Amino acid sequence: MPESLRARVPQALWLPAVLCALVADLNFWYWASTGETDLDYAGIAFFFLFALFWFRRFLRGRGNRDAICGIGAVAALLMMVLRETGTWDRGYIPPYIVFIAFVLASGLLTASAKAPA
Repeated sequence: MPESLRARVPQALWLPAVLCALVADLNFWYWASTGETDLDYAGIAFFFLFALFWFRRFLRGRGNRDAICGIGAVAALLMMVLRETGTWDRGYIPPYIVFIAFVLASGLLTASAKAPA
């Protein structure tokens, strides 16, 4: 993949949001079909991978947006782990909403920081 194309794909805000909605839909479909919450592990893996990706980018000096997204991914990851262990279960939707909210908030904060005064 050309370097210019590869660099732009992860920076798009819509990609993590669409992937998050896809994992949430698969989670719901599996729960509705089987009554089991085993697909929560897919959500855990999803949030872990995005947290790892964004914190790695932040440590390389890519910007505050990556830190904000990483914090959202960790918060969603913790919520999903607590749901799976039965410690704090508010349903499967809240972790996905938290993740998307942080991703969108990071885009709004960086866009407002770049806007002319």
